[in-house]
Amino acid sequence: MTDLEAVLYTYLASVTTLTATLGTFEGSKCLYASNDLPEGYTPQDHGSACVFKVRGGEESFSSKQLAPSVQFRCYAESEAKARTTVYALFDAVNDCRAAGIKYCRAETLPQIIIEPDVGWAYGLLYSRFWMDNP
Repeated sequence: MTDLEAVLYTYLASVTTLTATLGTFEGSKCLYASNDLPEGYTPQDHGSACVFKVRGGEESFSSKQLAPSVQFRCYAESEAKARTTVYALFDAVNDCRAAGIKYCRAETLPQIIIEPDVGWAYGLLYSRFWMDNP
């Protein structure tokens, strides 16, 4: 099976309107195919970050095309910066077509939420992709 998160990471890392909103941590842009942020990251010290993970999905038409649902969380030091990053993400993925990605549609509109344990703002987005599975 295709590593869906690797395909998404490659695409997202190439979208300069998104990566321009991201900070850096340990020498790399804060873009993570993971459930969690890396240990030691804080939005106050490292800027905005985007974390994403496939949360389920299904085959679409055949096993050669998959339709994963992906959760994205865009952390930032303020609600305004979280909104900037999640809106850039929304624009990057909605209706996108790229290597291995046939199409994408948002399942929800972006929402801004405050993480209660640490008080960080993040933008939440769920999107459905249609992806090749050669």
